[in-house]
Amino acid sequence: MKFARDQGISWTQGFLGDANSKDKVSVNHEVFGIPVIFLIGPDGKVLATGLHGPKIKEAVAAALAH
Repeated sequence: MKFARDQGISWTQGFLGDANSKDKVSVNHEVFGIPVIFLIGPDGKVLATGLHGPKIKEAVAAALAH
């Protein structure tokens, strides 16, 4: 996490192992490669997955509008 802190990345980072991992989280959320982005609401529910490029900003804006 030193890298994230040094780069000014303030959001929560997680690592579950290599890309071929069969852990419960990866399997349940269909993680097929890394990196993968999940937008998680304050209640802990997954709001969006599979986000890349401009879709990240759009999903965050939509979540904040509610």
